Amino acid sequence: MVAAAVTAQGRRTFGWSAVSPALVAAQIRALRELGPIDAVKLGMIPGAAQLRAVRRALDGVRVPWVVDPVVRASTGGRLSGLGRRDYLPLAGREVWLTPNAVEAAWLLGVRRIEEPV
Repeated sequence: MVAAAVTAQGRRTFGWSAVSPALVAAQIRALRELGPIDAVKLGMIPGAAQLRAVRRALDGVRVPWVVDPVVRASTGGRLSGLGRRDYLPLAGREVWLTPNAVEAAWLLGVRRIEEPV
């Protein structure tokens, strides 16, 4: 597991802090040193610099990616500075997006997703 941010959450979000891009990259280098990476799962990525660090550090790794675009806490607090367009370069044959309804609406640029009846 590679942490790109740390949070303090309970019934509300008390705070969060981004991990430096250099440390994110170092964590990935350490994992790669230990053996092959079989899959990548992205959760909370606090900003474009951390996302670039992840992409650079995983360059050449051809495995499936699961991307959960966590941008807000369940209590509504913002957890990421990424925009919808930041996720577009990740789209590809081996990438699965797993947003919840709120995140899907955000990615699509709509107010909300209606659940089927």
